[in-house]
Amino acid sequence: MTTDVLVVSGLVLLVVVLAMVVTALVARRVGRVSVVDVTWGLALLAAALVCAVVGPVISDSDPWRAWLLVALVAVSSGPLPLHIWRRSRGHGEDPRYTKLWPPRSSR
Repeated sequence: MTTDVLVVSGLVLLVVVLAMVVTALVARRVGRVSVVDVTWGLALLAAALVCAVVGPVISDSDPWRAWLLVALVAVSSGPLPLHIWRRSRGHGEDPRYTKLWPPRSSR
């Protein structure tokens, strides 16, 4: 049981770290840190998918519970990345991030 939790947790961590590293590279390329806001909702959904696919395979848990988790996460965090992307498209950097990380030219 403990090993199963560690395996699933490790895979979730790997998927989320990979998503955030790719996002950091994209953010650096486009010069906008706010792209991370879109990735968070998608990373949560990816974590739920990993749990749903891997969990029942390596343990004797019910698959329907895992897919219920995916459905609940999709309903709660699914629309958020699309909303944030639409809201920020065509605008500059989010003012919150400008305060934290001024543009390179002003450093």
